[in-house]
Amino acid sequence: GWITNYMAVQMIFYPVKFRGIPLIVREEVPLGLLGWQGIVPCKTRKMSIAMVNMVTTQLLTVSEVFAKLSPKKCAQLLGPKVPAVVQDVIQ
Repeated sequence: GWITNYMAVQMIFYPVKFRGIPLIVREEVPLGLLGWQGIVPCKTRKMSIAMVNMVTTQLLTVSEVFAKLSPKKCAQLLGPKVPAVVQDVIQ
């Protein structure tokens, strides 16, 4: 019924972080020995890589994406983080 459908959708997206006793938890596997993490939050890395590959190979080229970016807006957003990144690279 609708209760099981509701629960199934909830389990796809929630919880965002693993909940339970983390005795055995493997990366990108939502079910631990004694706990659970939503399927989508658990697989964000794999899904992000697949999405970027699809967009850059089938929908847009990297050049098209960069052509649409505003240099001023990028500088505003990324500028404050550059010193910390530079320090991490140097060390």
